Amino acid sequence: DPQEKKGRVRFHSTPAVVDGLLVIGGMKQILTLTEGAVYGVSVNGDPAAKITPGQMLWRFTDDGNLKPVFSSASIFGGRMYFGEGYHQDANCRMFCLEPHSGKQLWTAATSSHVESPPTIVDNKLYVGAGDDGLYAFDLHANEPQKSVWQRPGIHLDSSPVVTEELVIAGSVLGDIQKEFALLAVRKETGEQA
Repeated sequence: DPQEKKGRVRFHSTPAVVDGLLVIGGMKQILTLTEGAVYGVSVNGDPAAKITPGQMLWRFTDDGNLKPVFSSASIFGGRMYFGEGYHQDANCRMFCLEPHSGKQLWTAATSSHVESPPTIVDNKLYVGAGDDGLYAFDLHANEPQKSVWQRPGIHLDSSPVVTEELVIAGSVLGDIQKEFALLAVRKETGEQA
């Protein structure tokens, strides 16, 4: 983008593609200043709309308040879900955007970073939030930004695996949680299995 005249953008998340749109999160650095950004880029272009392949269609920064994005986006039901923050970040959020416009639909606060790519199964979103552990959100609830349950006591940066009855996640060492663990919880309640 010609407007990105200063600094550099680094991408550490895996891109997601939906209906000819590539979305990817990253971190813009200018000297020691870092901010997060999620980009929507046309894959094939649209000559009728004068959109070229690779053209940036939108950039989401939450008005400059977005922390760097490591979490890869998950697309489900016409919406895009991702978290913000790298390992050193606290007081982060989960986001839900409309992927074709980059319009923010809702956020959910966490006290730790959200590097985990969300896993979505049966209209439920499961995501790791660093030292906050594991969260579950009901995407069909009236207020999906309120978690159905949270399971603390584990530092989770990876994407959880969901089976018929369980959510399984492996931990890494965090700032608060100092033990490796493998956690299996009931997917409806978060109760340890």
